[in-house]
Amino acid sequence: MIVNAQNIYFNYEESNTNVLNNFALTIKQGEFITLLGKNGSGKTTFIRHLNVLLKLQQGSLFVCNLDVNKKEHTPIIRQKVGMVFQNPDNQFVSSIVEEDISFTLENYSVPQEKITELVIDALKKVSMQGFEKENIQNLSGGQKQRIAIAGVLVAHPKLLIFDESTSMLDDEGRKEVLHVMKSLHTQGMTIILITHRIDEAIHSNRIAIVDEGKVVAFDSVNTILQNKMLLEKCGIEVPISVRLYYDLADKGIQLKTCPVTLDELEEALCKL
Repeated sequence: MIVNAQNIYFNYEESNTNVLNNFALTIKQGEFITLLGKNGSGKTTFIRHLNVLLKLQQGSLFVCNLDVNKKEHTPIIRQKVGMVFQNPDNQFVSSIVEEDISFTLENYSVPQEKITELVIDALKKVSMQGFEKENIQNLSGGQKQRIAIAGVLVAHPKLLIFDESTSMLDDEGRKEVLHVMKSLHTQGMTIILITHRIDEAIHSNRIAIVDEGKVVAFDSVNTILQNKMLLEKCGIEVPISVRLYYDLADKGIQLKTCPVTLDELEEALCKL
């Protein structure tokens, strides 16, 4: 398991209420997992444990088979776990693309003659090759986020976490970043996507529904989408294709599977 979390409880000092309540989750190498839940459900608090941004208070957590409680494991875990946050501007340390991406490698004492090759390789993975000399502030939101992803990829992490990484982007930027996620997954990267948008979650292998600080369901995309009561209880808004699936079922018209896109809905309706 690349992530093995069991019985985790956590609360912030200023609060008397646990943000995580018996949180448990296991993720295998090479999976694309979405943590789906409304704001305040505990998603971000959990993933900040994965690269030891938050100290484990209670429970057990192993990341890449390393115990987060052991201080000597912290720098190794942080190299193996890449994080991409909401605002890419907060991740940049230089205004020039290649200088920003090189910064990570310089911190790991990578020889200078190797750095250029690694920077170009990272940019290719996010379809931003040729932008090495560009000023980051001249790029679009989606391009900035792809540069931020390249800055993480250059360290060759084993696990890549996207924490609401599309929430500040327009539709085009969202598509660009989601395309990068799917591409990296097909290349073998383990992906964790944190979102409250179910239309983004449909790209993953499995969805973990997080509510009130714990995982209340963890299953395939289609199985989760068919659980209308669960999604409503957890305050998750479903796309129109799923709402129509529910409405048809209420009228006695049962589609074989729950369509997650409009194209899938059209195909399912044509088969009736």
